[in-house]
Amino acid sequence: MKGNIVYPLSKPLADAIIEAKIHDACKREIDILKGLCTTGATLESLSTDKRAPFWAYWYACDVIKSRWLEAEPIIMTSPEWSYRYAHNVIKGRWLEGEEIIMSDPKFSYWYALDVIKGRWPEAEATIMTSPEWASWYARDIIKGRWPEAEEIIKSNLCSSMSIVKMF
Repeated sequence: MKGNIVYPLSKPLADAIIEAKIHDACKREIDILKGLCTTGATLESLSTDKRAPFWAYWYACDVIKSRWLEAEPIIMTSPEWSYRYAHNVIKGRWLEGEEIIMSDPKFSYWYALDVIKGRWPEAEATIMTSPEWASWYARDIIKGRWPEAEEIIKSNLCSSMSIVKMF
């Protein structure tokens, strides 16, 4: 919502496309949406499309420039777009989106770095599943050794080397 304006999902798809053009949406995405118009798609039916979290994030970030509460359940289906929504739209922690963000080591790392700006203990088990993101987390967030993750980090030579260079 922005002020008292509600941006419902029931807005006609053709109107949403016009608004997207006005706000310089990617031509490729507009072409995809135009193609879906010919199938009788509505904003509601698009909510299950694999691109729906991106579209909802983009609309909140670039068009209404604020939270879009009605679309948050759609955004919350993607770790990437949930992280980006918290970072770029909410500009802070988004507790409702943390569960999905926490399901991905990469976006858990980025959320800890950019949003929490420190350790995120609840996500460390997920981050530890990736040698690459565990090494980045140790280097950039813990800023030192992370004994619990060292076996995982050692399993990937490139990740290990980035940590060795740090010390």
